[in-house]
Amino acid sequence: MASNPQDNSLQTADVDCRTDSENDTAEITKPVTASISVEQESKDTDTSMQNANKVESSNVAESQEGQSLTEQQDEQATDPPISFNVKSSLNKKDLVDRIKGVIYGNCIGDAIGLLTEFMTKSEAAEIYSDRGIVNKVKGYFSTSQNRIHLEYEMKNNDSHRCRWETGDWTDDSDQMILILLSLLDNKGKMVPLDFAKKMKYWSRKGFPELGDIGGMGIGSTTYRVLHHSDFLTDPHKAAEYVWDSSGRFVAPNGGVMRTSILGVHNFGDINAVIENTKAACKVTHADPRCIASCVAVTTAIAMMLQGKYFVEESGSYDVEALIETACGYASATLETEEQEEGLKKHVFAKSLENLQLDEHGKIGYTYKCLGAGIWSLRRDDFRAAIEDVAFEAGDADTNGAVAGALLGCKLGASKLPESWLNELLNKAWLDEKIER
Repeated sequence: MASNPQDNSLQTADVDCRTDSENDTAEITKPVTASISVEQESKDTDTSMQNANKVESSNVAESQEGQSLTEQQDEQATDPPISFNVKSSLNKKDLVDRIKGVIYGNCIGDAIGLLTEFMTKSEAAEIYSDRGIVNKVKGYFSTSQNRIHLEYEMKNNDSHRCRWETGDWTDDSDQMILILLSLLDNKGKMVPLDFAKKMKYWSRKGFPELGDIGGMGIGSTTYRVLHHSDFLTDPHKAAEYVWDSSGRFVAPNGGVMRTSILGVHNFGDINAVIENTKAACKVTHADPRCIASCVAVTTAIAMMLQGKYFVEESGSYDVEALIETACGYASATLETEEQEEGLKKHVFAKSLENLQLDEHGKIGYTYKCLGAGIWSLRRDDFRAAIEDVAFEAGDADTNGAVAGALLGCKLGASKLPESWLNELLNKAWLDEKIER
């Protein structure tokens, strides 16, 4: 893959910057490993973000709090109002359980993945075998794999992880929630302009009710698109421009990390799912590989909620048939054979290790993240799968978010580890959004 520009996402090294809210300066911090690259969608951007935000604040009025975006938005709506009164062979209890499994799974996988984000696989193994960390949670060991079971309070509070509270999710799930809020505020319509406005506000303020001072973890591609002059009037145009300016070369994972909720919305209409998914992805990511990754995730989720490929005798899904169909939907959005070959290489990887999730300079490649999610979908133990993904390190929070959403849908919220679910920071706030 290294020699194929269509299959590589990232080459240039980047730095991780964090904002000091007290003195309004930025401190350059050393990345945990050189694996962090320019298009990685899970790291903070440079100090120019603060100044740019001040200039642009007049364009993003405080009306972000769920208001519609005028008649122009309505014209951009891609489907009718949301409804759960759709075709599904699942009973209502199972359906609701799996829907919640998508949302909680996304956030849990994200929060657990934060523990090893930006590490190499060897660093993650070394740090989370340390007795000091283990003793903090009374040493939960996996006897089958001779390693610890991860818990939020084990978080190694280095210069990167210290910015998040214990049990918190990152920008991956924040942006998924922004899509959810946009759908709710627009009566179930996918309105790209409204999502763009919510993204802009969040980048400046985060979720203020949770004590945020801004969106943390914004990746390079998303940052450049957010600050393009056309973003608030034509986000698709802005994203296309940023992609063009990169030589149409980069394909980061910032679209796929947030896309799971669009597999829930109107899940009974697969064509609507695909169109909504494409519209949301293209708000920041124009590369066909990014779009295909999103479509693979959302169509897999939608089909599971429909009850498609559900086998009554086993009480589970024909996962391989599900993956084949989702891959077919994704392939239809691609433009070249090379892109399709890359998709299949990652979707049908023989093992998690083959994905090389901590590969130097490429940890943010969208197909790697998709591959981790599809690999997890083949598993039946949520904790084991998410821990396996986390211990592969790299962009572990993003990989965990996608893996958690897919497997959470397959298993349902009732099958998620109690400690991970109950100790998820801001769960009560999230529950309020879900119940809307």
